[in-house]
Amino acid sequence: MASFCHCEGFYVQVFQPPNIVPEPHVPTPLFVQLEVTIILELSRILHYCSIDYFTDSSDTEPFLAQEILRFDLHVVKDRQRVTEILGSMLTRLGINPYSLVFNVAIGKLIKHGLRLSNCTSSMGRIVLPLHAKLWGTLVEHVNHDQGDPITTAFAESALEFETSNCGMLPAKESSIKKMLKRVRVEGGESAVKDQDCKICSEEFEVGSVASEMPCFHTFHEDCIETWLKQSNCCPICRFELPT
Repeated sequence: MASFCHCEGFYVQVFQPPNIVPEPHVPTPLFVQLEVTIILELSRILHYCSIDYFTDSSDTEPFLAQEILRFDLHVVKDRQRVTEILGSMLTRLGINPYSLVFNVAIGKLIKHGLRLSNCTSSMGRIVLPLHAKLWGTLVEHVNHDQGDPITTAFAESALEFETSNCGMLPAKESSIKKMLKRVRVEGGESAVKDQDCKICSEEFEVGSVASEMPCFHTFHEDCIETWLKQSNCCPICRFELPT
């Protein structure tokens, strides 16, 4: 499957399904296992290039795909191994391994997996479920003289991403190190004005260190550094770092 490159407003949510009833598993696993379900849902908008016309998303069926994989819970503590496992699931769904949403999804899944591995109250179950939902809008560019518009759009999307990186320019590495300011998250009157990171939507933890852009917007260090390696613009106000 081609990578989804022209997706607008990609979002990631990781959660444990509520009220899960334990099911018998044969043979019984030797260790507590984690069953990860990743669901991809994309609303689709067709862009007819020759007449510059966009269809409404309600006129087209959404794209739905799902990957399910089960592995021993203790594997989440091996970051390299669990990254390979989760990365293969996302790649099979068509998520570009060099995209920000790819890294955000893996980071959130590992974070929740580690919480489960340290939670003794959940160990009464043999298999622990963990779900991730990814959703956004896919713009498909169509010409009237094309045969299968979806197949062609996917092919063009992947090719354009390889050559232009979706029109984004990465920030200069020296600028990232020089212009990002490290600030500590404190309780009460904190130096960090934002309550959460707008890239991964996770709240800042008191006592942690965050990164502040010159425009005074604050993010997790890993989140903003990964973002700036793909785009030199602040994800909130579009303030530009040198490229």
